[in-house]
Amino acid sequence: MTAWPQIVRAAASVPANIAEGAMRSSSRDFARFLSISIGSAAELHTLLLIAADSGLLPVEIANAAATEAREIRLMLVGLRARVMRLPRLPAAR
Repeated sequence: MTAWPQIVRAAASVPANIAEGAMRSSSRDFARFLSISIGSAAELHTLLLIAADSGLLPVEIANAAATEAREIRLMLVGLRARVMRLPRLPAAR
């Protein structure tokens, strides 16, 4: 069994949840989808390190990609904090 499908799913989940959340009608919903993206970025980081340890990826490539995933996760944490400070939008009627 290979980790590739799970790596691809985690990598695709990050921008997909950002996009879906950005289209929601409230900052609270957007923040929730950003939280999901943060979790997916953390999962991707971990899976890349596992792939390196198991020989699926060269260590240098896996470490570089894992560093990128970590940096993206940290940017998302900052964005979520900013979004959570936005005023609430009125509820849709």
